[in-house]
Amino acid sequence: MVEGKRKGDLIRGLMMQAAEEQLSEMGEGLPRCCVRPPFALPEAQFLRRCTHCADCVHACPHHALHLLPARCGFLRSATPAMELCRHACHLCEDWPCVSACETGALRMPEPGEMPRLGLLSVVAERCLASPDQDCDACLTVCPVDGAIYRTDSYKPVIDSGHCPGCGLCLESCIAEPKAIEMRFVA
Repeated sequence: MVEGKRKGDLIRGLMMQAAEEQLSEMGEGLPRCCVRPPFALPEAQFLRRCTHCADCVHACPHHALHLLPARCGFLRSATPAMELCRHACHLCEDWPCVSACETGALRMPEPGEMPRLGLLSVVAERCLASPDQDCDACLTVCPVDGAIYRTDSYKPVIDSGHCPGCGLCLESCIAEPKAIEMRFVA
């Protein structure tokens, strides 16, 4: 039995060594539309600390977090992410997802600090707001003062300096196709 245990330790050690080598070469890229939970460490550090416990996923009251599937690779499989083009982050006041992380893969923010999740912009040609049609779906749902505002042309503008990229405006947009597009922060 001792010999079997040693073989298991050897195999586990070799897998950890291979994983560490892969982590050092790994980029920040996640599957399209996916970002890590708010205040995640840089990708390689995040993957070193994340234990795949899913506590952050269960702590999210809006069910915005999910675990990445096996097709995302051995190191990223079963780690938490958000698919903001489908389900927005609600920027919870007390950051329950971050609070649930006991390993430090997600760090608690400084007071007033906002995450940088995505970069949103309004596609004016698709936006329904006009002098004849009052649409303010994106304006009313935005939780951050100054992140989105209306111009003289009635079209909303997103200020990337204030916008954390939560995706609530994208989720609430009633235009089809959506008048708000998201790019992801690497």
